[in-house]
Amino acid sequence: PGGWSPVRSAWISALTVRKAAGHAVLDQEALRIIRAAHGKVPVPAALRGKSFSIEVPVRFNLLNR
Repeated sequence: PGGWSPVRSAWISALTVRKAAGHAVLDQEALRIIRAAHGKVPVPAALRGKSFSIEVPVRFNLLNR
């Protein structure tokens, strides 16, 4: 996308689960997914070097098979 590029020097000051999934393993996996994406997700140039917050919804669907 125009004007966006990954920022690898950014850092996460806090990472929390806002609403627990009801299974600790799923909460931990949601945090792992966000950590894995860090530095790979494009950050708009206007936000570089600034402090900002984002909320990332993570949804798990458990299927009985």
